[in-house]
Amino acid sequence: MSKKAHPDAAYLKQEDIGIVIAKGMAVTYKEQPKNPVDFFAKWLLQQVEVKKTEEAANKKLEELKGMKENEATRQKELAKEKQEKQAEEEKKLAVIENLRTQINHSHDLTDDL
Repeated sequence: MSKKAHPDAAYLKQEDIGIVIAKGMAVTYKEQPKNPVDFFAKWLLQQVEVKKTEEAANKKLEELKGMKENEATRQKELAKEKQEKQAEEEKKLAVIENLRTQINHSHDLTDDL
């Protein structure tokens, strides 16, 4: 005869659910409260609040990480733009210097007259 697991058993064996229930049961056993069902229920509700707080903190960390990445990208873009402007300015200065050199070394036709 084959034993079939109850559908609820598979649900309770999920890692995130099973671990919480096991921890709650361990805490309940350790504390030995007068009303263990009430204690366990309150402990589970407390775990919900802890989980919400953790999720909010993780969400905030992800937002901060995203903001830092965006800022780093923006800084890189600004640095690249600055380098491009500087290179363009250097090219202009080189053209002007070349023109001045050509003018200084050119032969003045009025001297030939």
